[in-house]
Amino acid sequence: IRKEVLHGSFQYCKADLCPYLSRYKNLGEIQAPIHARSSSDEIYAAKSVEHAKRLLIMLNYDASCNLRCPSCRNDTILFNEHTAPPSLREVHAAVLRNIEELRAAGFHITLNITGSGDAFASPLYAKLLRELTIDSNMSLELQTNGVLMEEARFTEAIFSSLRFISVSVDAFQKETYERVRRGGSFARLKANLDWLNRAKLEKKFSHDVYYKINFIVQRENFREIPSFAKWILEYPSVNEVWFNLIADW
Repeated sequence: IRKEVLHGSFQYCKADLCPYLSRYKNLGEIQAPIHARSSSDEIYAAKSVEHAKRLLIMLNYDASCNLRCPSCRNDTILFNEHTAPPSLREVHAAVLRNIEELRAAGFHITLNITGSGDAFASPLYAKLLRELTIDSNMSLELQTNGVLMEEARFTEAIFSSLRFISVSVDAFQKETYERVRRGGSFARLKANLDWLNRAKLEKKFSHDVYYKINFIVQRENFREIPSFAKWILEYPSVNEVWFNLIADW
């Protein structure tokens, strides 16, 4: 896979599903294969030195979410600390231990929470965010549907360590939202998007947080793409509007 990327063929990649590759190909931004500029060995050697003490850890072991979007699941999945299966609690405890061991070993860690559910809905992740010691060697990335993204849930640790936040919206009309984001509140979501926009503009975060809004393209919502883009681009704090074709993963 790496070889084909380096040579510019991307034969194992799906340009119809990957918005990044689709953009590069449609806009002609792939000017020359990476291999023409440097050998793969040189690239990986340089990266390994540059990132020797930096780790991005993506926490995707808890699928708990306050929504039940058809693009993701058939039913509600929402554990709490008592109803979570023993295996999940064991994984969570092991993750906490491993993070502390890596920190003690001098690693700078970026935690991404979460691609499997919602960062604010999962009691396990919420407990982790409350109890984690945040310092200059710890950064956070949050992925959320935005419904629970109220200011009250943003602790001082989150304000000081957040570098990236991704909010999945998937609709422009309230009626469409209720079909593709089942269990959500469009009014509550919009209020939270307004709040996050103000917080970024007022520089309440210690870092320049990269703010991304997602739209999973599907039969129910594709006609709203232009209106959605125009609406989200009215928020000056948003760095990226990301459209991705639905995939049955």
